[in-house]
Amino acid sequence: MRYEAIRTLNFMTYFMKKLLLLFIVYLTFYSCTKNKENIESNAQQYYDVQSMESSNNTNSIIDIKIDTINIVNTIPTSFVGDFWVHNKAIYFSDKYFNHVFEFDLNGELSNTFLGKGNGPKEIPDLDDIVPLKNGDFAVLSSSTSSIYYFDNRWTIIERNVIDFEINRSREEVLKDPNPLIAEAYELETGYDGILKNWNKNYLAIAMNASHPKFNGYFNSDFFYNYSRIIGLINKKTGKIEKLVGRRSPIFLEKKNIPNFNHFSFEIDDNFLYVSFHSDPVIYVIDKKTELAIGKFGKSGLNMKTDYLLTDTYEEALDNEISDLRKYGYYKDLKFISEENLIFRSYTKGNNSTTDGLQVYKDFNLIADLKVPIGFKIIGKVNSCFIATVKDPEENDEEILKLFKVTFIYEE
Repeated sequence: MRYEAIRTLNFMTYFMKKLLLLFIVYLTFYSCTKNKENIESNAQQYYDVQSMESSNNTNSIIDIKIDTINIVNTIPTSFVGDFWVHNKAIYFSDKYFNHVFEFDLNGELSNTFLGKGNGPKEIPDLDDIVPLKNGDFAVLSSSTSSIYYFDNRWTIIERNVIDFEINRSREEVLKDPNPLIAEAYELETGYDGILKNWNKNYLAIAMNASHPKFNGYFNSDFFYNYSRIIGLINKKTGKIEKLVGRRSPIFLEKKNIPNFNHFSFEIDDNFLYVSFHSDPVIYVIDKKTELAIGKFGKSGLNMKTDYLLTDTYEEALDNEISDLRKYGYYKDLKFISEENLIFRSYTKGNNSTTDGLQVYKDFNLIADLKVPIGFKIIGKVNSCFIATVKDPEENDEEILKLFKVTFIYEE
């Protein structure tokens, strides 16, 4: 009896081990299958997610108060560049002279960093600047296709040339573009905010393509279905190791509007938020799974969106400037984590004398306000929201525009 019991127990143990092994094999196969489906899913499948909007009772914003911050006018600047906020200070990155000016909340100059050149405190050209959590700064130099890393004293630590890891011949890449690897893409240079911090190991950079067989200008179904939008750059090597996201399904509905094939994005610890120029929806992508998990967003007010459709690269290029003036589109996106607020500015087109500013709280629209042309929220210092105006029609105006913003809530 004791022998039979032991034999039965051994058989059960063997059977359970086999069952466990089969279960593990099944999970592995299922996981691989699902991962393959995720990789191969087109834009419509990828963004087939539920709305994250809810019926909460957050008070709406009914008005906005804008107060000018008077910036000292004696600094050596070209007046062309970007304002940004970091650690309770306001910075201006001059894109001609490559200076970085630091201001306090009253507009007084605190420090000046960097300059044009190849020295330990210089850079050949200056595009986006990304503050890192360890106190360093990552700076995009588009002319050298490089990321420069500076310490908190703005002394260079390292420079990495961005590596697209092109392992095939030019002929192979031209013949058979692959949406899964970086070699078919290029950086989305010429637009603001294309570089952001992803996590401690990667930077995220916006990508596009003008490949003859993989582009948004003509025969574009393949591109808009499967092209990725974000490249993840390894901070140690400079290699683009991963590609994330898809283009909005709206590009499959409104063909072809390549002049609006651009997007703004924000990143926090867990999620990537993406807003495309011609799509009222804001998409949320989980950074761990790299899959879309939800969406939210409302159409802006009085936007002209009957976009001109084009069939060739030349036709789109000829109409680019007039398109951006004539039609409305969604522009800058800013996430203020401590307030759980997302700000999105947009143009209305049709010769409008104002832009729009949407404010979302917990994924719900709580304001859609009239603001000056080129207006956008760039951050928060203490209790003050900070905004700037960057009007493309006023590039020759020698003035830096910076504002404190107060939102007036309904009672």
